[in-house]
Amino acid sequence: MRRIIIGYLCSDKKLGKDEKIFLKLAKKKKIRLEFFNISKEFREEELEDKIKKCDLFFNSTAEDFAVEFSKMIEELGKVVIDSPEEYFRAEDKWVFFLKCQQHKIPTPETILLSESKKIARKELKKFKRWAVVLKRVWGTMGEYVEKLMIFNKQ
Repeated sequence: MRRIIIGYLCSDKKLGKDEKIFLKLAKKKKIRLEFFNISKEFREEELEDKIKKCDLFFNSTAEDFAVEFSKMIEELGKVVIDSPEEYFRAEDKWVFFLKCQQHKIPTPETILLSESKKIARKELKKFKRWAVVLKRVWGTMGEYVEKLMIFNKQ
């Protein structure tokens, strides 16, 4: 019986604690791990051959580049655990809000504002609730979060 090969996406120069645990469990289950360090340079042809040898992939990195890497792997017909599709669903605050509403999970009143200042002002006037916390749809680790106390008519 052929051993299962799991492609493991990582981005560190050396194996971290998580990778060491994963490697230990893989050895115990007689699973071969093929590490893909996305921080290193690679040739596309070599990479494609290496990808095709794996049965599935595990994405352990939160690097933005891992998304592109994962998309390429999926285009080659392989399954990626923690795939780009799930990454975008989890990181997009508006989609997260809509999922909460769909499943009747209580959330603060939320609107999606246009990037156009003129349209955003109209939407805020219609919303009629103050104070308003403005956040970007994509996570910025607390940057660009503003509390708007009253509507400025300028």
